[in-house]
Amino acid sequence: MSTTSGEEAQANALRLIVGLGNPGTQYEWTPHNIGFHVVDAFAEKVDVTFRYRRKALYAHCILRWRDQVRTVWLIKPQTYMNLSGEAVLAWVQYLKVDVSPERVLVVVDDLDLPWGKLKFTAEGKPGTHRGLQDIARKLGTFSLCRLRIGVGPRPPDLSPAEYVLRPVGEDRMGQVRSVIMCAVRLLCLWVFAGWMRAQNLVATCVKDQPPRKWAHLPCW
Repeated sequence: MSTTSGEEAQANALRLIVGLGNPGTQYEWTPHNIGFHVVDAFAEKVDVTFRYRRKALYAHCILRWRDQVRTVWLIKPQTYMNLSGEAVLAWVQYLKVDVSPERVLVVVDDLDLPWGKLKFTAEGKPGTHRGLQDIARKLGTFSLCRLRIGVGPRPPDLSPAEYVLRPVGEDRMGQVRSVIMCAVRLLCLWVFAGWMRAQNLVATCVKDQPPRKWAHLPCW
């Protein structure tokens, strides 16, 4: 009985964060790789290093806040964007994590949102994003949380694929780095408080004015 309770508590404390992108230096600072950069920044903030296993770069840490303890796993699929589901499925099975908006979150670029806008979504379909489509197909469900980071609108003379695989201009890099750090804070809120509370504090995070209640969260 105590073993079962312990296993349940451990499962309830586990969080999986997936950052989407493409491996390779040629894709490093493209809009499509914003998910990689957010997860990289989270890992740097909590001082963990990535290793390779199960088709992904992975790292994990234990975060504490007040009386809560969370084991957070970070993964960056190395299968290229359109096959992201292969790595996500491998890690979901390995960690035995329940796929739900409270347990699994994907950080993803979104052409339908203006540059820098952040939005949590826990319902709906994967839309036209090939990485999300593959994750939904491989898992057999899309009951997970997404932190969508706006990279739109695209110029009319470029196709969606051309635009998201084109390096971000130097004039945009300051905004990109600011958005990445804001996303890291929101991920930490999701880890401890869930996606709805994190969504409610998006504007506060953008202004870098943490409410007193959340000021001592890890990663803030």
